[in-house]
Amino acid sequence: MKKTIILSVWLILFSTISFSKESDSPKKNNKFKNKFSDHQWEYGYLAFSIGYSNIDKQRAFIYGGKTELLVAHSIGFGVGGIGFFDFSHYDNTLQKHVLLKGGYCGLYIEPILFPKLPVHLSFPLLLGAGEIVTQTWDMPTYEYLNNEVFLIAEPAVELNLNITRYFSIALGASYKFTSLFNVATSRTSPLSPDALKNWNYIMTFKFEWF
Repeated sequence: MKKTIILSVWLILFSTISFSKESDSPKKNNKFKNKFSDHQWEYGYLAFSIGYSNIDKQRAFIYGGKTELLVAHSIGFGVGGIGFFDFSHYDNTLQKHVLLKGGYCGLYIEPILFPKLPVHLSFPLLLGAGEIVTQTWDMPTYEYLNNEVFLIAEPAVELNLNITRYFSIALGASYKFTSLFNVATSRTSPLSPDALKNWNYIMTFKFEWF
């Protein structure tokens, strides 16, 4: 929890500094500026993401979406969420496959570094809550076992590439800090309370709107 608080404070301070620098800087005709003109104060984007992670040391697929409003090209505010599921693992006791899945959503704060360049960095932070569910499946039947809710703080770093005026791609990594939970499975030990505390690797497709 201390790490979460420290990261949150750092990102909020960084966004304040970035916003201040962007607002005070003079207008320049730089050939490396991105697709947005200087006079625009606000714009937004809708984004979809896919990626890879781990859940309790199991490979997992992640997907999600978000929408944000960006102010002065320097900081974004929005909402979004991420879903996940692992690729199942076999349970010798039940003689069935166990599937872990779930998702989380919340508010985004996204400071942007060097926003006028066609290749630039951003530092999105998600603060929210989610749920993880345990199921067994023996085709074609699924059986619900248990679920648990959790709080989450997920700081990230993204490398943004402007492809066209209205479309960009971001490659990023994030780390999930979650509150403790205890989802029992049919295995000899329950799911680790730290099962989600690991890295996400994500590709995001952003579609700008004005």
